[in-house]
Amino acid sequence: MIGYLRELGITTATAFRATTAPEGGIGGIPHRAWDLEGLRKRYEAFTGYAQELREAALAGTMAPEDALIARTRLMDEWRAFPALDPELPAELLPEAWPRAAARELFITTYDLLGPLAVRRVRHVIARYSPGLAPRVSYHSSELKTGPAGLSPALCEVRAQPVPDLGRVQAPAPGVVICLVFAYAADGEVAR
Repeated sequence: MIGYLRELGITTATAFRATTAPEGGIGGIPHRAWDLEGLRKRYEAFTGYAQELREAALAGTMAPEDALIARTRLMDEWRAFPALDPELPAELLPEAWPRAAARELFITTYDLLGPLAVRRVRHVIARYSPGLAPRVSYHSSELKTGPAGLSPALCEVRAQPVPDLGRVQAPAPGVVICLVFAYAADGEVAR
C-alpha cells in the first residue's frame, strides 16, 4: 500500500482501523466533533414551531395567507437540517434523539398545510387569470399532487420580470406555471 501511495505522490498518510464504535455520550467523540446539544435545541425549536402550526391548522384557526407563509417557512427551516445533522447512527447519539420525531411532525404539518396554502395561491392567480386559478395544485411530502392532479415535476420555473400584472396573458395550453413565494424575516410574503 505504501508503494501505491508513493506512486500517487502522497508522502504522508494516516490509516485508521477500528472494530467498535467510539463511545457516545457527553464527552465522547461525536460530542467533540459536532455540536449535538446545539442541534438538539434546533430540532426542539423546530418541533415547537411545527406543533403550533399543526394545532392551528387542525383547529381551523389559520388563514390561507398564513398557511402559505407557514408552509414555505416550515420547508425552508427543515431543509437546513441535512447540512447541520451528521446523521450519526443511534448508538452514537444521546438518548431520545429528536430527529425522527421532528421528521414525522414536519411531514404531517407540511401535508396538512397544503390544501390551505393552495387556496391562497389560487386566490392570487384568480386576480390575474381566473381560468388558471382552478388548475393550481400542491404536492404532499410524498410528491403526490393536489386536486388539480398536476405533478410538481411538470413545473417550469421562469425568472422573468412582469412589468404590468394587469395585462398578464394566459400561457399556451399545457403550460404549467409554478409560483415561488419568498417571505421576509417579518413573515410578510415578498411581492
